[in-house]
Amino acid sequence: MRIILFSFAILFLMSINLFAQNSSDSLTYTMPKELILEDYEDYKEHYEINYKVIASKFYPIGWSKDGNFAYISLFDDYGDACNCISVKFIIMNTLTDEILWEHNTSPEDYVSYTPFKIIWEDNIAIFSKKLREFNIIQEELECFYFPIHFNGDTLDYDIKRLITDREQGIKEIKNITLSIKSKIKGEKVIYKAEDVWAMDVWVSEYLKSPYENRIVIILTKHCRGWEGPPLTMSFNIIGCHLEKGNFVKTNDIEN
Repeated sequence: MRIILFSFAILFLMSINLFAQNSSDSLTYTMPKELILEDYEDYKEHYEINYKVIASKFYPIGWSKDGNFAYISLFDDYGDACNCISVKFIIMNTLTDEILWEHNTSPEDYVSYTPFKIIWEDNIAIFSKKLREFNIIQEELECFYFPIHFNGDTLDYDIKRLITDREQGIKEIKNITLSIKSKIKGEKVIYKAEDVWAMDVWVSEYLKSPYENRIVIILTKHCRGWEGPPLTMSFNIIGCHLEKGNFVKTNDIEN
């Protein structure tokens, strides 16, 4: 009797694994659209009155049901010394901000103005394999602005900046701390960075997971080039759960 029960248990576990494998194998992916960040574009347009600005492009792919997020970052260094495109294919764990997998193209791979369709088709085989491995489900994703009104609470962000002299007469942001503030639960720190060396840092927008109360925050950085202009704009993707985490009441922080 025990042997029969054990056999049934083995068969049950094998069927679960087979179902999970088949479910992952059935995931398909198409070329994602660039997600235009409105304030990102407004900021770029403001500075381009006087300076050339080269900005990274953002192509979100989707989420897994357990908090992984996939996206593509594209930087076209047109008209500069490189005159090439750098592309990063990234899958990250938004619980820890750990990069689970990253694939970077080489500067020699693509010249400036290469259509994204060509880049996608060149890399889709390896990228799709990893997207399936981490159970990424492709979605039409939308950006939203802070504050967030959620379950009777209001959440907003706060950035603390340490500004110092990088060179004589030139002040830049060296260190930053990004926090989320809840009217009910208090504040929690979700990201710290040193040696940022930026002219400005701000939160553009956020994207929400369709599967849980989790978001990714688009943290934008505006920097000088190596020799001044052209200026550059790039972004970091920071994960944040809207309910869980080490929220601390303001009065507790002060005390």
